[in-house]
Order: sequence, then C-alpha cells, then structure tokens
Amino acid sequence: MRSALIAAGIALLGFALPSPLTAAATAGQAAHSRLRSGTGQGRDRARGGPTASASIIGGSPTSIEEAPWLAYVEAKDWGTGFACTGTVVAPTVILTAGHCVESPESETLTPPAEYLVATGVGTRTAVTPTDLTTVSRVLVYPGFNSHTLRGDAGLLILSAPTEAPPIQLASGSDLGLLQAGSRAEISGWGLTGTDPETVPDTLQSASTEIQSAAYCRQHAAPFGRFYSSASQLCTVNQAGHAVSGCFGDSGGPAVVRSPAGEPVEVGITSTGGPGCSPSLPDIYTRVDRVSSWVADWIAAVESGARAPVVKTPHPRPPRMTLSQARDLSWSSLEQDFNFRHRAIAARRLGCRRIARAEFRCRIAWRQSGDRYFGSITVLYALDRAADIIVWNDRYTIHRVDGDCWRRSAHRQRCAIHTRRR
Repeated sequence: MRSALIAAGIALLGFALPSPLTAAATAGQAAHSRLRSGTGQGRDRARGGPTASASIIGGSPTSIEEAPWLAYVEAKDWGTGFACTGTVVAPTVILTAGHCVESPESETLTPPAEYLVATGVGTRTAVTPTDLTTVSRVLVYPGFNSHTLRGDAGLLILSAPTEAPPIQLASGSDLGLLQAGSRAEISGWGLTGTDPETVPDTLQSASTEIQSAAYCRQHAAPFGRFYSSASQLCTVNQAGHAVSGCFGDSGGPAVVRSPAGEPVEVGITSTGGPGCSPSLPDIYTRVDRVSSWVADWIAAVESGARAPVVKTPHPRPPRMTLSQARDLSWSSLEQDFNFRHRAIAARRLGCRRIARAEFRCRIAWRQSGDRYFGSITVLYALDRAADIIVWNDRYTIHRVDGDCWRRSAHRQRCAIHTRRR
C-alpha cells in the first residue's frame, strides 16, 4: 500500500514520512553526487490514491538476507512523499505496483527524478549512499486500470545496476503455485498498525495463505467489487486472522516456494480492506499475467532488445472533496477582498458538487461594516502546457453598505456593488 489513502479499502498506498533515503543521499553527496540528482521534490499523491500493503500487521522483524530481492522505494510529490515496496527482477529493473508509479487521482506518472530506491538493506535508517539508486525511467503496465486496480503493475528502471539478486517471476506454467491453501510470504516496511506512527524501521515479514477464487470474490466484495480471479489473487491468514499488509507495502511481493524450494513471486501487493483489517483479504496482481511484459522490458533494458509499446496515461484532474472546496473558496476570496475569513463576522458557506473536480458555493460574510454575498465556483484543471494540476475559480460577489442594510425600511434602495471574475 502506498502512504495516502484515497478511499477506505481501495488500494494500499505508501505512507508520508521523513525520508531516510533522502537523508542518506544528502549525507553522501560529496562522494556520491549522482544520488542527489534523484531527490527532486515530488508530487501530490499524499492527497489520495489506492492503498496497498507494505509493512506487515501481525508480522515479525526479519533480515534482508531472508528476502534479498526486496527494494524499498520512496518518492516525493509536491512537497509530500509516499513509500512503496518493490522487487529486483533484473540488475536495473524493479517491479512494483502500478499505483506506485501512476497517480490514481490524476492518472499521471511520477517523474523518475522523484524516486530513490534502496536495495540490500533491511533497516531504513541504516541506509547509506551505496545502498541507493536513482531512477531513469518509470513504466506502467499497459493494462493497468486505476479505477478497478486490475493490471496493477509498474516498473522502475534504475540509473545504475544493483547487486541485489533478482527474484524469479511466476509464469503461465506456475498455476499450481496459485492453488488455494498455498502458503505465501509477504514482507515490507509499511505500517504495523493503522496508526500513522507505527512505521517500522526494520523489514517485517509474515506468512499467509492463498484463497480460492470463490472466497476472494465473496470476502473482497465489500471493498473490492472489481475483483477478478483472471488477473488477481487474494490471501488471508486463516489461523486467527492475525496477518495483513498495510499502508506502505504496495508493490511488495507474495512469494511461494516452488516444488524445488525456489522462491517465486506470484503476486504484487495491490489493495486490501478498510483499516488494514486482517479479517479481510489482501488483493494482489497475478504476476503470471504480467511477467511476459516484464520479461520484454528486461530484455530491452538489459540486452538492447526492442522495447514494448509504452502506455502513456492521459492525466485528469483529481476528485475535489468538500473540505478542499471550502478551503479553496475562502483562500481565493481572502486574497481578492483582503480579509482573513476566520477573523470576520457572520461568515456562511454552503457548497454542492457539480462535477467530479468542481463545486459551486453560496457565500456570505460581513467585513468593515459592509455585507458581502454571492457565489463562487472552484475547480481543479489540467494545465497541459506545464503538465500540472492547477485550481481555478470564478465568482460573483455583491457588496452592500451595512448601515443602509440595517437601517433602511426599503433595502431594495441600498446600492449594490458587484464584482465578478
């Protein structure tokens, strides 16, 4: 799960956090100046997005030697940040969740310069510059749907190879590993509880169990109504319902041992129930459905083969909340009418949604003895030239002299001054 939660039980995103990776990169900038090039200020996924599981509720601390293919991923977004988990699948290729590379709100890719990736280390605060790699390219699976979370897979192409060993990915010949009852290991650095303060410093892991398609459809229905056994799988720890992924673990692996005892990644952590509840299933992207795409990109990046077709997301403005509409309305009018809304008398504001990213609000307040009333519309929009999300407004505000309004027996005679934008 990534850190920000767009809606309860949609996807497990990462958590906003003080960045040990950026701190490590800063500490080593003299000897490792290239690390600084990847610490650009990020974008705004902390406003919301699907949720995925990274650290483990009900898990226990483990060493990176137990899962040496794991990668800890951080990105910055418009001054805030998120974290995800990933797996090394080739020296310069990290596999993670699609919603860790594409914003579920605006459907834009996080720029490569905003990522730092740590490999070969299990304790976040022990990261050194030599453990870090910047990202040169970000790719999202062509079949990724940010609304249903099907095809929830993405790749980070590293600027330099890591020495961490790659994990084997499930293919179409590994369906036996997906059978109900198969034990799967999950691991990550995400929350160990629903409290945002429960961010572990040390890698956590736990064992859980793959469930049948019928079980997944039934028990994921309250939060994962788009569940599809053709592209997803789910797990629940049936022994006490004590294990679950949580925010910060999106993109992490579900690993099953092959008959020969080899670890195989069969799932990519995608989403889970509200509150990271261990009694509800965690949902994963089936790796066997995306492994051929991953293999094609590995061949292109590592061997110079022809690259697959690239999906270019079509950005859209994020959904505006009522709270955001109220804040933006007051902020706009404060600037234009030179007041602080919390300090003025008799302020009133009522808003209604007129589109996904747009509200119309009726507003009134008293200022310097005069009365102001009217309406304001606030909306998010896409600035295509700058490739950023912006907010805008338009309003019609009337002002009437307070003394006239209070004392006149014929208020219709009071002069009304109107200002529009």
